[in-house]
Amino acid sequence: MSAATDDFAKLTHGNYHAWAPRMTAELQRLGVWHFCTGDESIPAEKPTAMSLPANVTTSEKLTVERNLSEATRSYNDACRRNDQAIGLIMTKIELPEYKDLENKSAKGVWDALKARHADTHTGVAAFWTKVGMLQKKYTDGDDMNTHLTFFTMEN
Repeated sequence: MSAATDDFAKLTHGNYHAWAPRMTAELQRLGVWHFCTGDESIPAEKPTAMSLPANVTTSEKLTVERNLSEATRSYNDACRRNDQAIGLIMTKIELPEYKDLENKSAKGVWDALKARHADTHTGVAAFWTKVGMLQKKYTDGDDMNTHLTFFTMEN
């Protein structure tokens, strides 16, 4: 795993609002975020070989085998990438957060954590937003409109 994933705190009960955007960015960086949103998923069925009639030509048989090979490769790649998303999320949460996350897809894990934490500690999130606004300094030469727009957007 890259050093980038090590520079933010693991998810605990009180830091979801800081953790989620960082985790999203890491999952996007690895190209597996779409498994967490459900835009991409593992195919419902694993491709399997099928019996072909005896009168199938060699060309048709090769086409079927090639299609099966491609479908199997695609299925395995989706499984690997879904597991990669789950693995990254699980390494960035504290042990008490593991509850009820077994045997879930990346979307299932992400949705469970979001449901557990997204609407909690909104007061803390608002407090830190206000602290960030108080710490924002105007620098001579900066565009005043941009500076004031920052406060409007944050508020």
